[in-house]
Amino acid sequence: MTAAVPAEDHHVHSTFSADATSSVAENIAAARARGLRVLCVTDHVRSGTTWVPEFVAAVRMAAPAPDGGGLAVRCGVEAKLLDGTGRLDLPGRLPPLDRVLVADHQYPGVEGPLPPAEVRHRLAAGQLTADQVVDTLVLATVGAPGAVVEVNEKWRCPGPAAVAAFRAAGVPVVPSTDSHRAADVGVYHRVPSLLRGAEP
Repeated sequence: MTAAVPAEDHHVHSTFSADATSSVAENIAAARARGLRVLCVTDHVRSGTTWVPEFVAAVRMAAPAPDGGGLAVRCGVEAKLLDGTGRLDLPGRLPPLDRVLVADHQYPGVEGPLPPAEVRHRLAAGQLTADQVVDTLVLATVGAPGAVVEVNEKWRCPGPAAVAAFRAAGVPVVPSTDSHRAADVGVYHRVPSLLRGAEP
């Protein structure tokens, strides 16, 4: 049986992210064209990011009215986990957001974020076990206030075991493309099987 393609995309970058090429309006138009029900424009932030108020205003202004064609547009930021306590790399005094998306591009190690290659090295060397990695990632995510975990089309992660662990811990899991251009908004090839693989 084929897994259903999600009608939501919770991680779409706009030109507020330095590495993206499509505007907020272009992403909304692409989401409508693909028949999505939910779109979350979610741009990269760090502790020193200063443009978040302008970003939130741009998304709110471009979003259709609540009854405008069945598409709900949300506004969020993507922040890296800094350590196993769930501390996030966020600027202070954020305006109201719909979503804080936890990025798992790096592993929240005891001594700070570790790149995936270092985690693989430590797994191969027996310094970490797969269970330890999943447990630390889940506990750090649970510790992040209001955090949501994406199942990411671009990076094919997290895997089904981690998705199942997040769900069991009560962490919301959402589908995303991690699109950096409107042409990729809502286009899924891998996410449906990752979500299906995590079902009990």
